[in-house]
Amino acid sequence: MTHLPRVLLGDVLELRRDPIDPNLGVRYRQIGVRGFGRGIFEYPEVSASGLGKLRYFTLAPDRLVVSNIKAWEGAVAVTMRDERGRIASNRFLTYALTMGGSLSYLAHWLLSDQGLTELGRASPGSADRNRTLSQVALARIRVPWPSVVEQDHIAAHLDSVAANVDGLVARRQAAARLGSAAMLPGMVDATLRARDLPLIAVSDLVDSVNDTIHPGGDYRGAHDFIGLEYIESHTGSSIGSRPVGDEAGRKFRFEPGDITFGYLRPYLNKVWVSDRVGLCSVEQFVLRPHSDVDGSLLGYVLRSQAVLDATRAATNSLQLPRLPLAVLLGLEVPDIRRADSGLLPSLNDLRDRVKSVVELRLRADALAGGIVAAARNEIFSAMR
Repeated sequence: MTHLPRVLLGDVLELRRDPIDPNLGVRYRQIGVRGFGRGIFEYPEVSASGLGKLRYFTLAPDRLVVSNIKAWEGAVAVTMRDERGRIASNRFLTYALTMGGSLSYLAHWLLSDQGLTELGRASPGSADRNRTLSQVALARIRVPWPSVVEQDHIAAHLDSVAANVDGLVARRQAAARLGSAAMLPGMVDATLRARDLPLIAVSDLVDSVNDTIHPGGDYRGAHDFIGLEYIESHTGSSIGSRPVGDEAGRKFRFEPGDITFGYLRPYLNKVWVSDRVGLCSVEQFVLRPHSDVDGSLLGYVLRSQAVLDATRAATNSLQLPRLPLAVLLGLEVPDIRRADSGLLPSLNDLRDRVKSVVELRLRADALAGGIVAAARNEIFSAMR
């Protein structure tokens, strides 16, 4: 453990602001600071009339920028060497060093567990919007203060870690579809095409069921409400439910084996094969497969890329897309009644593989998000 002298932030930082008088003939680029150390971002360029009633200041290079309402959640950043044309509102405190040191080092320390704890103490209040940073309390925070050379070394190391993580995240985002459930409909399509099944209208495979339950009515064995919010896009998995109770509006009742199809915003691709008696919203069709139709297979068909594309085409001109039942029933889909017995296991395997990839990606995201924080804490926790 390294014992280092500590300095008060007020002894090494000075608040510096250069106010502007908004000019109607000038357009301004206003900045904000994301929480959790995610850096500075820029709002769309606006004229002076679009700035609002806050006071504004020129954003200078080599400044520590701290949000005075979100400091407690890590809205801390360092400006670049060239900040020409950018401004910050009075909600952001901009500090310059008054002695030799590294602003990047200071920012990393403030974003460590120690620093965030101190920023939280300096931002009293319980509600988010009331947690305003006290400049006096900020100035009293004591920071470990190694030599300038050591500060630069620590800052360069942590900046490098952050840059590497950003690169990993950027590459993952560029290939986001390859690690998301959105790739499943296309894979289902390819599997169905390989079977070369004849086409048939959806109406030849299902009946539409309109079993409406009115407020105060008999739920007839339904204990769970499974609306659109409880259906996972593309996979057809149920991700929860809520108990039925004093329902305020009409609901549709479904039975085991029925298929609920979200016709509001059908591009969300929320199609579920029921495994129980329950209620859903009136923004979902309830479809009952014919006796010779495998409901699980039909669920895959209705979530396939071909059906998804057709429903998008039928609703893409609408501000609030709602798919008419007649359009859905009129779509032509593979006649799964003629499918071989291996089709459903193949589709189940595809779904399980895709879900595994998604879970791995989410775990990777969580780990990536913790790498920089762990690197900061490893260094600063050794300083006492």
